[in-house]
Amino acid sequence: MVWDDPSADWKKYDAAVIRSAWDYHLSPASFASWLARVEAAGLPLWNPPAVVRANWDKTYLRALEGAGVGTAPTIWVEKGSSVSLDSLLAERGWTEAVVKPVVSAGAFRTSRARRGDPQGRRRCARCSRTPAR
Repeated sequence: MVWDDPSADWKKYDAAVIRSAWDYHLSPASFASWLARVEAAGLPLWNPPAVVRANWDKTYLRALEGAGVGTAPTIWVEKGSSVSLDSLLAERGWTEAVVKPVVSAGAFRTSRARRGDPQGRRRCARCSRTPAR
């Protein structure tokens, strides 16, 4: 069953497991609404809704890092900010980085950027946009 199938009658199932919602990042508000509806309907999910909510947004990595769990070195850039990728890389002494949106799946809008790369600014801007669906 596809999570966003409007004909789905989730009440007829005893339980569900979210396996591959690979398109949730294209419409995160719709996915959040769906999850809330399924939860309100009382359908047991094998993936606890609180865990699903915590993990669809990569900011959970901040909490892990704060708890002492090793994570990849990360620079968090707020949506809408106008930062220079070259400046950020220079401040850290890095020559390259992976640029990835906070809400994403797979490698959607993820790219490798190098200092001095004329495409770098566009890559950062592309990550900060939420895709329309």
